[in-house]
Amino acid sequence: MLGCGAGGAPEHDRRRRRPMGNQHRTIAPSGEASLTADGSILDRNLAALAIGSPGVARLVAQAQSPTDLEWTLADDGLLSCSVTDGWGRRVALASRKRPGDEAKRLAESVDLESAGALVVMGFALGHHVRELLVRAKSSALIVVYEPDVGLLRAVLERQDHSQWLKDPLLVFLTDPDDASQISAAFTGSEGLVSLGLQLVHHPPSAKRLGETIDRFEGNLAGVVRAIRTNIITTLMHSDITMRNELMNLDHYVESSGIVELAGCCQGRPAIVVSAGPSLKRNIHRLKEPGVRDRFVIIAVQTMLKPLLEMGIKPHFVTALDYHEISKRFYEGLTAEMVEGVTLVVEAKGNPAIMDAWPGAIRCPRDGCLSQLLEEPEAGRGSIAPGATVAHLAYYLARHMHADPVILIGQDLAFTDGQYYASGAAIHTVWSSELGPFNTLETMEWQRIARMRSRLIPARDHLGRAVYTDEQMHTYLTQFERDFAADVQRGLTIIDATEGGVDKAHTAVMPLAEALEQLRDGPSLNLPDPPDRRRGKAVREAVGRLRQVRGDVWKVAEICRKTEALMNEMAEHHSDQARVNRLIGEVEKQKQAIEKLEPAYSLVQDLNQTGTLRRAKADRLIHLGEESALDRQRAQIERDADNLRWLGDAADMLGDMMDSAIRAHDGKAAKITREDPPEDPEAEGANTKQSVWAMIPVDASVSDLGVARDLRRPALLGRTPLRLTLERLAQTTGLDGVALITAEPGEAAKAAGVDPSGGRVGRLTVRIIEVDENPMRERRSAVRGARAFATRSWRGGVAGWTAFDELLHPAATVQTMAKVGADAVVLVGADWSLIDPKLCDEAVRRFRANPRTHRLVFSQAAVGLGPCLIERSVIESIAEKLDEAGSFASIGTLLGYLPVQPSSDPIAGTGCILVDAAVRDLGARLTQDTPERFAMLETSLGGLGESLLTMSASEIAEHLGAHRPRLAEAGPEHLVLELVGVDGSQVETDLAISWIRQAASARPDLALTLTAERTTHDLAEVLDHPDLLKIIGAARGAGVLAIHVRTPALGSEEKLQTLLDIGVDVISLDYVSESADRCELLTGRQGFDAAHGAIARLVEARQSRPRLDGLGWPWLVARLTRRDAIYEELEPVYDRWLMTCGAAVIDPLPEPVAGERIEPIEMPMPALERLQGTELILTSAKLTHEGDHVRDGIIVAWRRRIETLNTAEPHQHAEAVASTAMGLA
Repeated sequence: MLGCGAGGAPEHDRRRRRPMGNQHRTIAPSGEASLTADGSILDRNLAALAIGSPGVARLVAQAQSPTDLEWTLADDGLLSCSVTDGWGRRVALASRKRPGDEAKRLAESVDLESAGALVVMGFALGHHVRELLVRAKSSALIVVYEPDVGLLRAVLERQDHSQWLKDPLLVFLTDPDDASQISAAFTGSEGLVSLGLQLVHHPPSAKRLGETIDRFEGNLAGVVRAIRTNIITTLMHSDITMRNELMNLDHYVESSGIVELAGCCQGRPAIVVSAGPSLKRNIHRLKEPGVRDRFVIIAVQTMLKPLLEMGIKPHFVTALDYHEISKRFYEGLTAEMVEGVTLVVEAKGNPAIMDAWPGAIRCPRDGCLSQLLEEPEAGRGSIAPGATVAHLAYYLARHMHADPVILIGQDLAFTDGQYYASGAAIHTVWSSELGPFNTLETMEWQRIARMRSRLIPARDHLGRAVYTDEQMHTYLTQFERDFAADVQRGLTIIDATEGGVDKAHTAVMPLAEALEQLRDGPSLNLPDPPDRRRGKAVREAVGRLRQVRGDVWKVAEICRKTEALMNEMAEHHSDQARVNRLIGEVEKQKQAIEKLEPAYSLVQDLNQTGTLRRAKADRLIHLGEESALDRQRAQIERDADNLRWLGDAADMLGDMMDSAIRAHDGKAAKITREDPPEDPEAEGANTKQSVWAMIPVDASVSDLGVARDLRRPALLGRTPLRLTLERLAQTTGLDGVALITAEPGEAAKAAGVDPSGGRVGRLTVRIIEVDENPMRERRSAVRGARAFATRSWRGGVAGWTAFDELLHPAATVQTMAKVGADAVVLVGADWSLIDPKLCDEAVRRFRANPRTHRLVFSQAAVGLGPCLIERSVIESIAEKLDEAGSFASIGTLLGYLPVQPSSDPIAGTGCILVDAAVRDLGARLTQDTPERFAMLETSLGGLGESLLTMSASEIAEHLGAHRPRLAEAGPEHLVLELVGVDGSQVETDLAISWIRQAASARPDLALTLTAERTTHDLAEVLDHPDLLKIIGAARGAGVLAIHVRTPALGSEEKLQTLLDIGVDVISLDYVSESADRCELLTGRQGFDAAHGAIARLVEARQSRPRLDGLGWPWLVARLTRRDAIYEELEPVYDRWLMTCGAAVIDPLPEPVAGERIEPIEMPMPALERLQGTELILTSAKLTHEGDHVRDGIIVAWRRRIETLNTAEPHQHAEAVASTAMGLA
C-alpha cells in the first residue's frame, strides 16, 4: 500500500547500516553439540560471528578455553555446563535437563513491544540469546555483553550456533570500558534504540560477570544517552534543517564543493581548533613561524574572530549551527580580513551564516539540495555529517587525507569551571552586560550551572572533578568511535588540548611538542579558494525549486485522496471485495506518487516524526499474533495514519518552498529564526490579547532617583516624555499607553496631554494615579542595584536589568486591571529613542504564542529596546515580593537561580536579536541626566524630525559614524582604594575632596570604597579610621549610590554600622570555606571571626524593614576564581547567592605563575565602556593621567577622555589598552 516505502525509523544522519527489522527471517535451531572441543564447530561459529562482530571473533580465536568447565548433554540435545565460583562451588550456566525450555521462559519475560534494542548480560551457552532472536522476529537489535572470552570460545567449540550467529541484528561486546566499541555496536541501529532499550539479565551469569556489569552499564548509559540526544535532535530539527537548506539554495549553487580538497594534504598534519577553555594555554603557538605553511589549520566558527584578532588566519572555518545567533561569530568581518580563509559550511546551517560571510565558501554535498537539483553523486563531494562544527572540522581534515590530526581546545568538559575559551565570540555578545557585579567569570560559571539537570560529573586530565554534559558526552562518544575506526586504519590523533576529559584512542601530547615533531616537511599546497558562481546558476536553481514545489502540491493531494481510500477500507473492512477494489485504487495512487520525484522523497525526509510512528506501528503488527484479517485492519489504520502525516509534511514543505522562493526572488527576507508554533488557544480566542505600554512617571527624578525635570523641552524641542510617546505612537501593535504616577497633573504637563488622558497620534494615553510610597521605596532599592550598571541592559546587582528600573509590581498590576491589559511593554518616561519596531515585534511574538512568550526583550542598549511582560508574571512577582525579595525581579527571570536553573533566555525566541551595533553601543540612550541630555542633543539633535522615525539600528549606525565624544564631565563610577596591602591609607580630607569633585561633575556618580586586593593579599577597608566619615561626606555630596567592599576582617561594630548609614551595597569577600586556606592565600589571620561576622551581618539585614519587599542595603558575596578554591566554587557560590540574594565570581587581580586558572580576557566593547566610565584612585599620587592630587580628578579624567576621543578608529583599541594600563 502507499506509504510502505516510508517504513522504518528515522535514519541517524540519513544513513543506515543494519536493517530496521520487520523483515522476518527464520531463526535456525542450534546445530550439533559436542562434549569435547571440535575445531570444525569453532570455525563455523567464528565465521558467522565475524559477520557482525569481527573484532570479537578475532579475540575468541586467540583466547584459551578454561579447563575447569564440566560439560553435559541435556535431555533436549542442547549443551549444558557448570563452572566453579569464587567459593569453590559448582554453578550451572544452564539447566542440565532442558536448557531450551529455560531459555524460552527468559525470552518470554521480555517486553518486546516497548524495546527495539535488547542488551543481554551474559552469553553463557547462548540458548537464551537464540530464543530472544526467535521471539523478536527480526524486529529488535540484540547486543550481547560477554567479557569472558575464554568461556565464549569453549562454548563455540562445542555447540554449533553458526546458523543464527550471523543474524544482522546480533552483535557482541566484551570490554566493559570501551565506550567506542559499545557505540559502534549500535551504529546503524539508532532507530531501533529510539523505540526503547531493555537490559536482559541472565541470572546464572550475574555473579560471574561481577562488578564489570556496573562499569559496562555506566558506559552503555552514556552511549544510549548520546543516541537518544541525536535522535531527538534529528526529530526536532528535521523541519529546521530543510528550511535552512532551501533558504541556502543560492549560496549552495554559487559555491564550490569539496571534491578538489580530497587528498590535497596527503600525509601532512592538520590542527583542529575548537573553543574549549583550555585553548588559552597553547593557541599562541599557532603564530610561530612556519606553522601555517606546514600545518592545515581548521577552526570552528566560534574561534575565527579570536584567531584573527591574534593575527592567526586558519585555512578553513567550519559551520553548521541551526541558530541565527551564529551570525554573531561573523559580525564586523570584511573580505580583506578573511582573505585566504575558506568557510566550509553544511547547507543545513542557519542562512544567516552564509549571508554574513564575506569570503570564499565551500559546501559539501547536501542530500536535500542534491535531490532537488539532481546533482551527480560525485559532483560536489561528500563528507561525513558532523554532530558539531568540531566533528565537521575533523572529518574535513580526514577528507583531505591529513595525518596526524592534532586537536586543541577540544575539552569536551568545563575545564576549570569555564565554558568558553578566553576571547570567544560569545564574550563580545555578553560585553554589554559586564560590570562590577557581573563578571565574565560569573557568566562563564552560570552558563554551566544553568544546565545543571544535564550535567555529568567527570574527571579532567589532572584527575580533578569537572563537569561535562549530556551534549558534550554525546560528542565525545562520536569522536571516540571515529578515533577508534581511524586508528584501525593506521591513522593518528594527537590530543594537544592540555585540558578537559581524556579521549580514548588518542596520543596525548603538548602542542609545542607536536609542532616540533611534525614541523619538518614540505609546505602545504592547497587549492586556491573558490570564486562564487553568481547570476544564472541561482536563477536556474530557483526555477527548479518552483517546478518541484508544484510536484509537492501534487504529493499532498495524492496523500489526502489515498487517506480517504484507506479510511473507507477501514470502515468497510468486512467487505473484502470492496477492500480489494480499493487496494487497486491505492495502487494507482502509489504509482502516481512514485513518479513525483524528488518531491516525494523530500516529503519523506521531512516527515521524520511520522516515519517513527510508522516504524512503531510496523513493529507492533509484526510482533502480534492476530488473524490475517485483523492484521490487515491494523495495516490499513497504520497506513491511514502515515498518509495523514505525509500529507501534513507535504503542506509544510510547500510552505517552506514558497518562503524560499520569495526570499530568493528578493520579495521577502530569509527566515533565520524558529518561532514556536502558533498557540491554538491564542488562535481560538475571540479577542486578541490586549497589550499596553506602561510608563512610570516622576516629573522631578529619574527611575534611578537622579534629579531631572521631565517637563523641560530638550531633544527636538520636545519634553523627554512627549518624544517617547510620539515614538510609541508609530507602533501598530500597542493598544494604548498608561502613565503610572503619584502626580497626574505634572505627568500630564510632561506628556502634553490633559490630566484626564488623551491621544498622541493613534495611541490612547491614560494617566493612572498610584500610591507614591511603594514607588519611592522601590526606586531607593533599585538605585543601589542599577547605579553601577546604568549602561548595561542586564548585569546589575543580583542580575537586575534596566527593565527592573521601570517595574513597580503592585502599581503595574493595579494599572493593568484598570486598562484591561493582558501584557505590558515597559518603557521609561525618558526613553525617548525607544524603537517602535522592536515594540511591535515583542507584541507580535506575545500574541502569536502567549504561553511561550510571557517575557519578550532584547539586548539593545538601554533606552532603545522594550521588555514585554504578561500579566500572570507580574502578578507572581507582586505576590512573592515579601517572600522572594531580590529574586522577585525581571533580572531573576532572565538570570541564574540555583533552585531552578534554566538556559539563558538570550538564546531563546523571547529575545529579539538586534544588530551588534545596537547591542554594543556602550551608552545609555535616555534623557535622565544633564550629561545625557547634552550628549543626545549634540549627537542627534541635528537630524531634525527624521529622528522620530529612525530605528534602533539607524540610530546606532549614525552614532557609529559620528562617534559621540565620551563624557568629559567626570567618571560615572569612582573607585577609592582607601587602604593598601602595605598599610598605606588615603588621607580622609583627600578622599572627601575627590568624592566632592566627582559628585559635582555628575549627579549620577556611583562610588565604591574598597581596599587593595592582590593575588596573595587583601587589605581591609574597615581599617580606615574615618571610613564612616567618608561615607557621610559622600551622602552629603549627593552621590547616587555607595558601595563598600570588605572581607569582614576589621571591626564588626563598624561592619554592622554600614547597615544604618546610607550604604547601598555591601560586598563581602569570601576567600574560602576554610579559614586555614584563607590564611594561606592571603597571609592574614582572623577569617574564622570574619565568617561569623558575615553570617551575623546577613541575619541583621534580614531583620531590617524592607523597601517595597526588597532587603536593603544589598549584600553581595564575592568569590575569586583560582586553583585553590576550584572545587569549592559551585557549592559556595550557590549557597551565598541564595543567602544574600546576590553573588559574584571575580577574576584574579593578575595571573599566578604555575597556576592553571587565569583572569578571563575582557572583550574590547566592555573594556572601552569601562575606560570611559570608571576611575580608580589609590594613595599613590600619580596615575597614567597625571598627578590627580595636584590637578584634581576632573582634570585627570579629561586627559584620559581626550586620549580616547582623539584616537583614530584604527588606534582606538590601542588607546583603550593604554588607558587601562594606567588604572591604579
